[in-house]
Amino acid sequence: MRKFVWLFLAMLLAVIPVGSVFAQDAPPVLCGELDEEDCMILEDAAAADSEVTSGAYDFSIDFEIAGIPGMPVEQIALSWVQESVYALDPNLEKDMMAYLEELDADSMGDVEVLSEVLNMAIDGADTEQAFEITISDDTASLLSSEMGMPIPTKIGLHYALVDGIIYVNISELAAYVPELAGLPIQGWVGTELAPLLYVALAQIAADPSAMASMGPASAALAGGAAGSTMTSEQLAIFEPFVDVQRLKDEEIDGEPAAIFSTVFDFIEFASSDVFIDYVAAQAAMAEQMGMEAVSDDDLAEMEEMMPMVAPMLFGGLDYEAQQAVGIDSGYTLATAVGMDWDLSSLLAMAESDGESAMSDSEAVFYFGMETNKYGQNEVDGVPAPQGAFVLPAEMLMSMIGG
Repeated sequence: MRKFVWLFLAMLLAVIPVGSVFAQDAPPVLCGELDEEDCMILEDAAAADSEVTSGAYDFSIDFEIAGIPGMPVEQIALSWVQESVYALDPNLEKDMMAYLEELDADSMGDVEVLSEVLNMAIDGADTEQAFEITISDDTASLLSSEMGMPIPTKIGLHYALVDGIIYVNISELAAYVPELAGLPIQGWVGTELAPLLYVALAQIAADPSAMASMGPASAALAGGAAGSTMTSEQLAIFEPFVDVQRLKDEEIDGEPAAIFSTVFDFIEFASSDVFIDYVAAQAAMAEQMGMEAVSDDDLAEMEEMMPMVAPMLFGGLDYEAQQAVGIDSGYTLATAVGMDWDLSSLLAMAESDGESAMSDSEAVFYFGMETNKYGQNEVDGVPAPQGAFVLPAEMLMSMIGG
């Protein structure tokens, strides 16, 4: 049953378009040395995006880490592609804020708070999503050995959350989990999500160790609802370390789009006093959420070492973020983030003689994410899947041992 609890909560957080729920205030933007006109395009896009309560998007993630000596496999690689459509209650963010403002600081880690916030999101967010995850053979083998069960190299899921009912297409899922093909119920199957949430959180509340681990998660989610974006003052600390350029305009789905590129200087940032202040602030926030404190001695040692270490840590890191803004609509139409990190110098630093197999390793880390957005404020609700069989939550819980 405990495995079900954690799998259920993980699925729940994946189902709800949390970023859309918690991003209703226009966030500040980094303009670097852009001229005023170009900066205004980014600021207006942030304001326009913050007022979107329905739409569609697709995104892809590619991740790879390879060539690390001592790693149990040669390569860990994953790709994720997803298509989504959503429609939010326009009052959802306001209602969440009103609820959270009535709480004291000690309540933010309570399971009851997490339950209430998630229930509000369930009631106020309708969405349909489909994703497919592909992992390398080595990664599947590693996960299989760690979890004690076979993990396929490809798995997908098509699901919907409409009017508080969660639907899953079992027939499509059976292509990845053949055991499901033998179930007497196929096609779209739904059940009320709130009762499942209640049972899952009740299981956590009865387990002190689970309660302790859920405290930071609850506080983080509640905090996300209270303010998911940085303030202008918080974001301003990064301004000296970014280079923002407007590239050549492109056409996206028939609309001209202004393309912006942002490059961040990790070496300069990590070598600065601003970095230490930022780490101290993040550590203090983590401590308030129940995580281990960072000592003043640790911070002092970091401040002394980072100017020397930063070039070796980040010398092989290439990072760029791009944003496409529709010139006619004013919305963000696409974003892309790429991080390509040659880890060889970092591994060499870990060896005192610099001649070991570790220092000779051609280790790499790569992360890339692309998002395309469509139909902002044009989605008139998300319909429930046709022909779905709705199973009472109590029956489902009895079937899985609840």
